[in-house]
Amino acid sequence: MRRIIDWKAYWAEIQKLDILNDPEEVAVRQNLLDELTDRAAAYYQHINEYNLVQHCKAIEARGLRFKPLSKQTVARRWDTFFASGLSREVKRKIYYSQYKWHMFSYEQVPAKEGADAKRSFNRRKKGAAYLFFQHTNEAWYIENAQLLTAADFMVNYSFQKADLYIFDANGKWAFVRTHEPYCGPYFLRNE
Repeated sequence: MRRIIDWKAYWAEIQKLDILNDPEEVAVRQNLLDELTDRAAAYYQHINEYNLVQHCKAIEARGLRFKPLSKQTVARRWDTFFASGLSREVKRKIYYSQYKWHMFSYEQVPAKEGADAKRSFNRRKKGAAYLFFQHTNEAWYIENAQLLTAADFMVNYSFQKADLYIFDANGKWAFVRTHEPYCGPYFLRNE
């Protein structure tokens, strides 16, 4: 995507404010620069949300069906299937409540990572699955997860939807995409 703001020029303008001796002019310019960054952020958020909606429509056009569920229920199932062997102390130390995928990044639960995780997910025979995001209240039941590939989750989501968990309805496998470019994705086989 083409840059909307020349950030180098933007930061040069910020530095100019530090040497300007007119406090009223500093305030006016600072407000204008703040409006500029707010508008650019709103633009990028809109683009990400639009692209996500289009991506979801393309997935559904392949025949996938998503049934909304309570995130609390789905997240509780995740905890039961994949984190029941972790003590409260371990969960506290790895900040599990902040990001459930820390169980993998802190190497408390072995999982495949990166390209190996994607290949394993793609090769896995999949039936029904659950999907939820770490930072939203959204969760779904997917009847025909066999139509999903790892590439379906490797798109630019908003930050709230960057940490994504999809797992077998019977707890046999899990695939996790994180917001961190150097962590994950992860694939866990739990049989």
